[in-house]
Amino acid sequence: MNQSAEVVNQIVSVERTMEYANVKPEAPLRVPGFNQDSSWLQRGAIRLDQVTVAYENGAEVLRNITLQIRAGEKVIFLKSY
Repeated sequence: MNQSAEVVNQIVSVERTMEYANVKPEAPLRVPGFNQDSSWLQRGAIRLDQVTVAYENGAEVLRNITLQIRAGEKVIFLKSY
C-alpha cells in the first residue's frame, strides 16, 4: 500500500509541475515607478544568497536558499516530503 501511495504522489507531482509550467502571469511585468526597458527579462539575472522566505505567520517556505538564475531561465520550486 505504501508503494502505491508513493507512485500516486509522484504522478500528482508531475501533473502539478506541468500545470505550473503553463500558468499565465497574474500581474504585468511592469512595476509602477520602476523604469525598465522591454529587454530586462532577457538581460537580467537573479542571485539569492542564503535567503529565507516565510508567510506572515512565520512559517518558512524556503530556508537559506542560495542560487543563481541566468537570464531567460525558468525555475520552479517543488515541496519535498
